[in-house]
Amino acid sequence: MGAIETLAKLLQARRPWVGPLEFDCSISEDHAVEVDVTDNPVEALPGLPGSLTDHAVVRPRVVQIVALVSAAPDRLVGTSSLIAPTRHLRLWRRLRDLALRRELVTVITSLEVYPAMMLTRVGSPRSRARSSVVEIQCTARE
Repeated sequence: MGAIETLAKLLQARRPWVGPLEFDCSISEDHAVEVDVTDNPVEALPGLPGSLTDHAVVRPRVVQIVALVSAAPDRLVGTSSLIAPTRHLRLWRRLRDLALRRELVTVITSLEVYPAMMLTRVGSPRSRARSSVVEIQCTARE
């Protein structure tokens, strides 16, 4: 087991990670394994089905994470923190840039470690109700 896998196993029960970015907490995670099964029609006989399955293909895994990141400033008020990006804004920009650069990332969740994932969607719904945290939604695919 490599260093990344060992570290991932240690962090797995805690917070979700996407590449080098750690979220404060996970609201939800959606894990799925899908298998496509081929169906070939055959002549139906009494007591036998009218089609046969002869092949199955595992689709690339997809994981969706909805997480929260605090909007707390990194520095004390009174310095240049009013114009410096807060932690959530920096994390959002780095996550967005990972997706735009189409880099493979490791995704660590409470259930599984996904070593080679591509971010296919990164979003952040905004509302007045959550002014002290930012919700980040991301989808990654093998």
